[in-house]
Parts: sequence; structure tokens; C-alpha cells
Amino acid sequence: MSFLNLNLNLTYQNIHFRHPSSSSSLPIPLPPLPPGISRSFIPTPHGDLEILHTTTTSSSSQQPALFFIHGGMGSASVWLEYLSFFSQQQQQRQNIPCYAISMRGHGGSWYPSYLRMVYGTTKGDLTGDVVSGIRWAVDRERGQRKQQQLGRGVIKGQGKEVGKDVDVDHVERKEEVEMVLIGHSSGGGLAQYILSAGLLGGLSVKVKGLVLMGAVPGFG
Repeated sequence: MSFLNLNLNLTYQNIHFRHPSSSSSLPIPLPPLPPGISRSFIPTPHGDLEILHTTTTSSSSQQPALFFIHGGMGSASVWLEYLSFFSQQQQQRQNIPCYAISMRGHGGSWYPSYLRMVYGTTKGDLTGDVVSGIRWAVDRERGQRKQQQLGRGVIKGQGKEVGKDVDVDHVERKEEVEMVLIGHSSGGGLAQYILSAGLLGGLSVKVKGLVLMGAVPGFG
């Protein structure tokens, strides 16, 4: 069989060196999302970052949230099957909240020029994109948790839980969002760097685990 006749799914199709909405080119079509998965955009000083997430949050689940980090020439969309699978698992009758970020130059995120992406984008830049995604996920989880508490009437001076007055804002400040980081290839390397450098300090997130999938490096 000739190599040219092979039907290969090449990952470089997920990376582009132009902005999706550039007037000089047609918009880059984003893959459709399966049921239960939504697409949002995180504003940053340079441009918006694409983040895919399940409708489930930790406020309705006892499971830590899963945060997926793609590798080079990937995007948040490469994790769609994982997002669908884990968000539909009925562990203790609870679904698992999932998030996946697209770093700059990938997926539906903002696109630098070719030269800037190849020669002017540092590990710190990509790390900043991932941390922005984690911060967004943590804020969403905490916001949903607060809404659930308000819905139960757990408001200072108005409601009681287990016989005590509860200040929702105080509870929100003290509780940490539990999360598992999952990184593939260079995304696994970025996850290790984020943890070793302590870049999640102040985000009220407790990393319960780290999954390295063909990570670079793969030895921690």
C-alpha cells in the first residue's frame, strides 16, 4: 500500500498561524461539540483563549474537576471524547466536571503571527495561558458552589445549616476547588512546571493528582 493512500489523522491540522476572524482569510471552522459540552472564551491582554467545559460542576459532584492540557499542534478539541466520557460517569450518582484549554495559536484561541509563534512564544507565555484557564475553571466552580449554597438558603442571618449560621462568602473563601491536571506531550511538561514553580498559589485550588500522557519530560 502506498504511503500516499493512507488515511492519516494528522495533529498539525489543529494548529494555525493566523487569527480565526482575520479579514485576510476565511474563519477557521471549529469542530461541533457533543451534548453536554460547551465552548467559552477567556479574555486576556493579548486575545481570547478557547476553553471547553462540561455543564457539570463540582457543586453538583463529589469528584475533583479534571483539567486537560493539550500538547504541541493539539487543541482543547482533542480531549472531546475524554470530556464526554468522564462527564457521563455515574460514580456515586455524580458526574465529573471537565475542562480543556486551547493555548494561543491552537484551536479557537487567538493566533499570533507565524514568526511570533515559532520564535517569540516562550514557555512562560504558554504557561500563562494554562494558568488563565485554571483560574477561569476555579472561578466557575466556586461561583456555581455559591449559587447552590444560596439556593439552599445558606445566607448569613437568614438561614441555618447543621444548626449554625453560615456566611456564604466566608465559606467560599475558605473552601478550595479540588482538581486533577491531565497533560499530554508538552502539555504534561507545562503542568509539571506549573506545579514545581508554585504558579497556582492564591487561586484556591487543591491539585489532587497529576496525569502525564506521553509527557515531555515523562519522568517528573
